[in-house]
Amino acid sequence: MGITLQTTDMQSLAKTYVQPEQLASVWEWVRPKLVEIAQVSPEPWLPEDVYTECKERRAALWLAVEENKPVAFAVMQPERTGMHLWAGWAEWNLDGAMELAKQIAKESGAKKLTFSSLRPGWEQVAPEQGFKPVKWAAEV
Repeated sequence: MGITLQTTDMQSLAKTYVQPEQLASVWEWVRPKLVEIAQVSPEPWLPEDVYTECKERRAALWLAVEENKPVAFAVMQPERTGMHLWAGWAEWNLDGAMELAKQIAKESGAKKLTFSSLRPGWEQVAPEQGFKPVKWAAEV
């Protein structure tokens, strides 16, 4: 399914859902980006967890494509009233990456988009993107 995506810098990109049977064909491009995310943020998942969840349809991988080349991705998980952005990456700025996730959530009928991260910088950046803190956790 190809859909035109307008990023905040007005680039026109094709947005494509990767069917589970197509994961292997894009995994060589996606996996290093997931490794990169995990290196800068101590997330409790492995790239293989993302692959498995997408393969089993418990998460969905979306690509933004420009001139037949992927330039961004969002891994989304459905929630009760919204969508959760599990992981995302883009060659361009953060605004464009968040716009990709927000459009996917909106087009899916979600009322909200959530994400979580252990990366400290999000405390300042997330509010600039329209997010509010909704959950705190403690080990017991």
